[in-house]
Amino acid sequence: MDRREKAEPQQPHQLIMQDRCCLEMGGVSDVQSFDDRVVKAYTSYGELTISGSGLHIKHLDLDHGSFSLEGAIESLVYTDVTRGGFLHRLFR
Repeated sequence: MDRREKAEPQQPHQLIMQDRCCLEMGGVSDVQSFDDRVVKAYTSYGELTISGSGLHIKHLDLDHGSFSLEGAIESLVYTDVTRGGFLHRLFR
């Protein structure tokens, strides 16, 4: 089983955002991709897509699950990776 598809959360997940420009998170298991507009991170509660402009990863420590980001944050969207898509449900 891939570490992104755990059935139960392994570490607590928390989000602290200040003034939509600074974001600190716990419970991060991986960062899939990032650029100055979109960051995709895997958390203990699913995939989190952070959108904005001028995004910059300030701190990343996957051993402790911590992550911090700076920039103009416009949206935070969670995708539940534990449920799977259509094909996953079809071939159960």
